[in-house]
Amino acid sequence: MEDDGGYPFRTPVSREIKKALRKAVGHFDSICETKSLKIYEEKLQDAVETWVCVIESLNDQQLGNEIVGYQKKLNFSKEVLKSMAGKSKHTFPVICLAILDRYIRNFDVKLAEPFFQLRDELLEEFNEMLGEDGIFLYPTYPDTAPYHMEMLFRPFNIGYSVIFNILGLPVTQCPMGLGDKGLPLGIQIVGGMNQDRVTMAAALELERVFGGWISPCDIRKSSITLTEVV
Repeated sequence: MEDDGGYPFRTPVSREIKKALRKAVGHFDSICETKSLKIYEEKLQDAVETWVCVIESLNDQQLGNEIVGYQKKLNFSKEVLKSMAGKSKHTFPVICLAILDRYIRNFDVKLAEPFFQLRDELLEEFNEMLGEDGIFLYPTYPDTAPYHMEMLFRPFNIGYSVIFNILGLPVTQCPMGLGDKGLPLGIQIVGGMNQDRVTMAAALELERVFGGWISPCDIRKSSITLTEVV
């Protein structure tokens, strides 16, 4: 599956990611007796909403209280300003997540029920489709590696990966070289329940053929002298 069909708040999957995905599919088609099947799972469009509802249900404590050790309430406005000045004890992404956490908890629980049902349906469909030896190839992220903090302004892009966390399915992220701008890109390999060995075997095969992770820049090795103590 090359993308989730598009979504107003998500970045379209880039040409480079789709190209890498097709290369992986082409390789497996050339060595496997069973040929690949391109699918479209419409339920994956609601990946972020489903993930948020399930994660929130697992934790009855507000994140804002957790990160300050329950000793006091977190002043969100103050922490945002302190973070922008580099003075906060908490990272900016965590502060944003705490704000989102408080906002979500104000919703009626009944609004989340359809997403729990969607989660269960997705899990059943994937397990039936993949069985004990099938793999699902899907973008890990819609574009090449983003800059630090860039994802804060495109939060819905995480839907491509977080949905499999709440499904409990094994996933192996597989590097597929560098894009046109010299930035790393990759795809994810999803397997059926408890079939971690299958996703890792598939990733190792792609690493063997396409070279695995490639550094986007020169890495200078520092000279370290070790003193043996007897």
